[in-house]
Amino acid sequence: MKLIKVALILSAAAIFVAACAETKTTDTNRASNNTMTASANAQPTIAAVDETAASRVIYLESCVGCHKEKGEGGAAEFKGKKIKVPGFQSKGAMNASDDNLYRHIAEGEEDEMPAFKEKLSEAQMRNLVAFIRKEFQKK
Repeated sequence: MKLIKVALILSAAAIFVAACAETKTTDTNRASNNTMTASANAQPTIAAVDETAASRVIYLESCVGCHKEKGEGGAAEFKGKKIKVPGFQSKGAMNASDDNLYRHIAEGEEDEMPAFKEKLSEAQMRNLVAFIRKEFQKK
């Protein structure tokens, strides 16, 4: 009985390998052309994904302590002082322009938020604004 099971498994594996190894020239060429077109069109998406991933890392390293994991804000401590951090879905954050959010990240706010202009590049801060808009404000 074990011999029959082994033979059936080996036969199924052989059929699977043979089916996977079969090539069709016209389909391969067509698939190759589609892949090349898709790759060319996907370039901006890949870059956007990389920027989003990089911004997520920056957020987790620099912002999550006060703004919390889901961007809801709340009670935090800054320079030994207890502060109330607004969430990214607050009216002020939702209505702020991208430039205003960027300036807030770059310049900070005295006794409430550190300035990041010396720690992050302009591109990183702009990407962080885009990340906040997409991740927390669903814009």
